Amino acid sequence: RQNCHQVFKRRKPSHTSQFCFGIASSSFVRSGVRASKGERRKICKISRKSIPLPHSALINQRIFLRKQNTCHTMSTEKENIFLFVPNLIGYARIVLAIVSFYYMPTNYVIASWCYIISVLLDALDGHAARHYNQSTKFGAMLDQLTDRCGTMGLLVTLSYFYPRYMFWFQASMAIDVACHWFYLHTTVLQGKTSHKFIDMSGNPIMRVYYTNRIVLGLMCLFNELFYAALYLLYFTPGPLILGMSSFKLLAIVSAPVAIAKTAISVIHGYVASLNIGVIDVAEREAQREREAAKKPQ
Repeated sequence: RQNCHQVFKRRKPSHTSQFCFGIASSSFVRSGVRASKGERRKICKISRKSIPLPHSALINQRIFLRKQNTCHTMSTEKENIFLFVPNLIGYARIVLAIVSFYYMPTNYVIASWCYIISVLLDALDGHAARHYNQSTKFGAMLDQLTDRCGTMGLLVTLSYFYPRYMFWFQASMAIDVACHWFYLHTTVLQGKTSHKFIDMSGNPIMRVYYTNRIVLGLMCLFNELFYAALYLLYFTPGPLILGMSSFKLLAIVSAPVAIAKTAISVIHGYVASLNIGVIDVAEREAQREREAAKKPQ
C-alpha cells in the first residue's frame, strides 16, 4: 500500500510542482537550451521560495480588487437623504395639506379627507424612519414644520368661520408655532437630532409627554379632533348621539385635551428659554476664557 501511495503521489504532482516545472521549462525554452529534469528541479526549489502558489495568488488578488471596489463605491456613492422613505411621506403630507387648504372654505368632504390622511401619515413617517434607519435632521424639521403649518391653516379657516372666537384661535396659533419653533431651535443649538429628545432629568411633564408614545399619540389625536370637529360642525351637525350632534359631542370631549396641549406648548417655550439661557452663559464664559488666554501675562 505504501509503494502504491508513493507511486500515486509521483504520478500526480501538486500545483506547486507543476507551476515550478513550468517556469523552469519556459526559462530554458526562451534561452534556446533544453533543460534536463535535474536542472529543472533545482530551478523549482529556488522558485518555490520566491513565487507564491498560483491559486493563493489568485485569491489574494480577488480579495484586493474587492476591497478596492468597495472603497471606490463607498467614496463615490452618496446617500440622497431627500429620497428617504419618511421624507417622501413628508412630501405627500405637504401636497395633501395644500389640497386641504384649497377646499377648506367650500368643500368640507375633500378638505377633511385630505387633512385626516395627512395626520395619519404623520404617525407613519416616524415608524418608517425607525424601520429603515433613515432618521435625519431634515426629516425632523420637515415633520415639525408640516405639523405646525397644517394646524395653522385649519385655525385660520376656523377664525373665518367663528369670528367671535378669533382671538383664541390666534392665540393658539401663536403659542403653538412660536413655542415649538423656539424649543426646536434650542435643541439644534444643543446638538440634538430631534425636538422630541429630552434629558431624563428635565421637566417631568415633558418627559412623560415625549417618552410615552401612547400619551403623545392620544394628545396629538384629540387636539386634531377638537379643531376638526369645530370645522365639520360649521357645515353639518353629523349623526345624532343621544339627541346631540356627534361633532359637537366630539368637540366637547376633546376640548380639555386641546387646552392641555396648548399648556404643554407653553412649557415648550419655558424649557427652551432655560436651555438657551444655559447655552448663552456657557458661550459667554468660554469667550471670557479665550480673551483671558490672549492677554499677555
